[in-house]
Amino acid sequence: MSPTLVTRVAVQAARHASFSTAAPLLKPMATTSTRVTSSGLSKWRWSNLSPQARRNVVVGATVSGCVDAYVFYNYWPQIFGSK
Repeated sequence: MSPTLVTRVAVQAARHASFSTAAPLLKPMATTSTRVTSSGLSKWRWSNLSPQARRNVVVGATVSGCVDAYVFYNYWPQIFGSK
């Protein structure tokens, strides 16, 4: 193996070995500029979502509703033996 490759592997191994989940990597939420509720979490509002996130929520709800309607219409009667 080349010395460069060995050095890279050793550095990556050292980074992974010294990683600690207890060490704070980010600022606490209270110090950020977002509004914080009493529970410590920022408020979730529809108006705070990006347009892409709003579209994803609407598409997900629509697909979920369509699948539920399909399953209900096609399989619900068979569950109770009415067909």
